[in-house]
Amino acid sequence: MTDKNSRPIVLLYPPPSDPTQPYSSLPALTGFLRSHGFKVIQKDLGIEMLNELLTPASLRKARDLAVNRADLTDPESGSEYFERYYGIIGLSDYIIGHVDEAKCVMRDKTQFSNLKRYQWAANILGMACELVSLPHHPTRLEPYSYETDIELSFKGLFEGTSGRFDNLFFEIFAEKVVPEILKLNPLFVGISTTYHFQIIPAFTLSRLLKQASPELYINIGGAIIQDMEADLLLDPKWFAFADSFVVGEGETALVRLAENLLAGDNPGHDVKNLISLVNGVPAASGLRWYEDMKSLPCPDYEGLGLDQYLSPEPVLLLSSTRGCYYGKCAFCDVTKNTKAFHRQMDNGQFTDHICEMHRKYGADRFFLCDDAMPPAKMLALAKLVTEKLPGVTWQAEARFEKVMTPEFLSAVKKGGCRQLSFGFESASQRVLDMMNKNNSAKLDREILDSCAKNGIAVNLQTFIGFPTETREEARETIDFLIENEEKIASIGFGIFSLFKDTPVHKNPEHFSIRDVSISPSLFGGCEYTPLSGMTLEEIEKEHKTALEIISSMYNVRGFYLSKAMGAHSLLQFSYYDYPALYRIWKEMGAPRWEDTVDMGDTVLNRNPSLMYSSSGEPAPSGLRVFCSDTGNQFFVSSSEQRLLDLCDGSPMGDIASRWADEQTKDFSGRIVFMTRAFASLREFLRKGLVISGSNA
Repeated sequence: MTDKNSRPIVLLYPPPSDPTQPYSSLPALTGFLRSHGFKVIQKDLGIEMLNELLTPASLRKARDLAVNRADLTDPESGSEYFERYYGIIGLSDYIIGHVDEAKCVMRDKTQFSNLKRYQWAANILGMACELVSLPHHPTRLEPYSYETDIELSFKGLFEGTSGRFDNLFFEIFAEKVVPEILKLNPLFVGISTTYHFQIIPAFTLSRLLKQASPELYINIGGAIIQDMEADLLLDPKWFAFADSFVVGEGETALVRLAENLLAGDNPGHDVKNLISLVNGVPAASGLRWYEDMKSLPCPDYEGLGLDQYLSPEPVLLLSSTRGCYYGKCAFCDVTKNTKAFHRQMDNGQFTDHICEMHRKYGADRFFLCDDAMPPAKMLALAKLVTEKLPGVTWQAEARFEKVMTPEFLSAVKKGGCRQLSFGFESASQRVLDMMNKNNSAKLDREILDSCAKNGIAVNLQTFIGFPTETREEARETIDFLIENEEKIASIGFGIFSLFKDTPVHKNPEHFSIRDVSISPSLFGGCEYTPLSGMTLEEIEKEHKTALEIISSMYNVRGFYLSKAMGAHSLLQFSYYDYPALYRIWKEMGAPRWEDTVDMGDTVLNRNPSLMYSSSGEPAPSGLRVFCSDTGNQFFVSSSEQRLLDLCDGSPMGDIASRWADEQTKDFSGRIVFMTRAFASLREFLRKGLVISGSNA
């Protein structure tokens, strides 16, 4: 067998990824492979590519391409393009001139802790992503996500990875990333893919690597590949992208794969959790393999470059368990995706890993990314922090449990807990029972109250439209989110989606649904018809109506560069007590950049109906207002400029009332939204707004 260190294994995490912290998959795989003697090079291409794209040179190139595309685009057929174009191109000089400064703000603790400065930087970086992706319209890159019209099917992936203009990453992969990887002369390349929006970049990269070096062995794995298992086994054409795919856990699979490659054996021989071609036919390697959590080494972040992330200090992810310890929620596909029973480290191993990561990387912030962290693990971590690591803070995903008494929550807060994310789902007890949550709505509220009293920030995941849910039950959840907004740091508020192999899918009669059909998309949900409760149309209407109200309350807080349970939320909750942070959010009262740049029907946004003349020619009218103090922009139509005349120093609510008297009821709602976000147009003008006229 060839020396294990003769050629490196190269592990790649494709873009986009969270720009504020490394994801946990590469360090977990790297630690395991290195513990078996292999040389590993790990690269988070998400942050590497973002740092490459968000530079003055790249942004100037993108602007030039966008201007050229505007010259070639028919105004009527390209109306959506021009909506984006006019929203960002006039600010391009400012964005280009300040993008490096914005990145510095995110990496400097003093500036990061100044939330007004932070808000400005987050907005500039968001608009920089919009500018760099504009030439690739309709593709849209955000700091942590990627939207494209490329269909997630084999046909769509094959066409979309062949160099189409809307594939933002094709050129930079071909010209920069692929040559750099090939110079490393890898034993094999492993691409770990977690989210559906990484599929296009991941398969673009693997295809380009295969074209440049057909003999290079490529494996693709990660959580999202599990959803492709049936498709991979049906069609050998998938293997134009990679030599094999890992479906399930990858540590032992990659070690065995590497050993086979070094020995010159059939690489896929006897590799658990692997799908590869056998005599030209896709085949799985046998029974599913589950790792013994107690034998896993500490995640190894060495070589990942923690200083490249847009955070002032490292926030590291660690999972103390695999599989959900409850695993019975009727709607959930987490257990289905992992196909794993619940396993966990013992408390000693878990706390040893925390201590090792603290010592090696200087990490004081940890995100415990278990599907649901057991309460006993929370107490073990709190005890460790209290006794040995007093500066450490952490956040976790959790279930509402009876053991979460006020005393429990006081102990975990003292032991570093700063935020908990709960699957609240619904405020209706009957709906919770239908979901098989095994939760008491009354107890859930009591735990939420105790979190608030102890200063623990809370993220609630909720949705409406579960089968049999009535309009009145949906409104219980909506009313709860409105009435308790001061206790809730952030929310997820969506609509029920039916996924294959979940309890609802397997037992449609019990949940009063019929006509269930599986989506042809690789990652789509199932279509169905409800037999009781709200219709699908009623669910959509209720959600849209509620979202207008809820968004106006929750979008003025947590303007994070990452998600509400990302690195920046933990950092802000570590630097500020939650009540103090809540007051600051309310005082600042400005939404994120995408809320002001994206199309919408509020006065804060550019109204598509005002952007084009009857002939279809782009004809923006009125004022486009940009605040260089916050990085926010908004559009005021010609009729709405009347507001400027009304801004006479009166409280904004009085001004809105006077304005509402002159407008329709619908328009009044738009003004109410505006008053929540801005203290006064005159005040913004006084602070030095950049105001552009109709041709900006």
